[in-house]
Amino acid sequence: MKKIKVILLFFFVVSLISLVIFMISISDKIPSNIFCFLDIGTYRIPPNAVEVNNSNVYGQSFVSNFSNLFMMSIFIPTQDLNSDKELSFHLKNNKDDVKDLVALKWKFNQIYFKENNFYLVPPDRELTEQGFHFHFQFPPIKDSKNKEFYFYFEASNAKVGEGIKLGVWDDIDYYEALAKGQMFINHKPVDGFLAFRTYNTWEGEAKDILNEMYSRFRKDTPFGIFYLGLLFINFVGLLLISKN
Repeated sequence: MKKIKVILLFFFVVSLISLVIFMISISDKIPSNIFCFLDIGTYRIPPNAVEVNNSNVYGQSFVSNFSNLFMMSIFIPTQDLNSDKELSFHLKNNKDDVKDLVALKWKFNQIYFKENNFYLVPPDRELTEQGFHFHFQFPPIKDSKNKEFYFYFEASNAKVGEGIKLGVWDDIDYYEALAKGQMFINHKPVDGFLAFRTYNTWEGEAKDILNEMYSRFRKDTPFGIFYLGLLFINFVGLLLISKN
């Protein structure tokens, strides 16, 4: 009987830890609101790459499915990033909007794989020989739900051949969410899609969080099965422990 109790307690602790990990931010900093989740994106390796340089600016439009968009990432294929050239990121409501919602800048040598990044623990860890997702945060955009956005990357001080490569998808056969967006070269639409991810954070009352969780469960079946399964294990484990 003691052995059964130990096993049940072990599964309870493991499932509880898994739930806690889910709440941890994917960056090296924990945001003020640690409830965050992946909206658009995939763990698969993009088959192609493009170079951002002083001749080519690459952008992408997308529709956010949830409120409080606060983090994004872009797939960086394995390459020499020891340069002091700069990569700039701009997020706008649309490509014709003059004002940036978000504007960020990094030197190439500041773009690297982060060991303490939750979403880079398996399966992402297996991708690091071919590249990695570079994540970046910004203040939450509260009214982002069902809104279209446009972002682009530029490297104005990097000549052709000295720029930075970004992962690209040729089609969306496996990922329906990208059908709501399009890739751009020098702000003109082209075929293909940048290999990016978007993340949202929950803010508000408990009922709002539950509504967002329900929407997430409906959109992503594996997500729902996994975390509802953990809750079921917790419930059964506690029930059996209390009886014994």
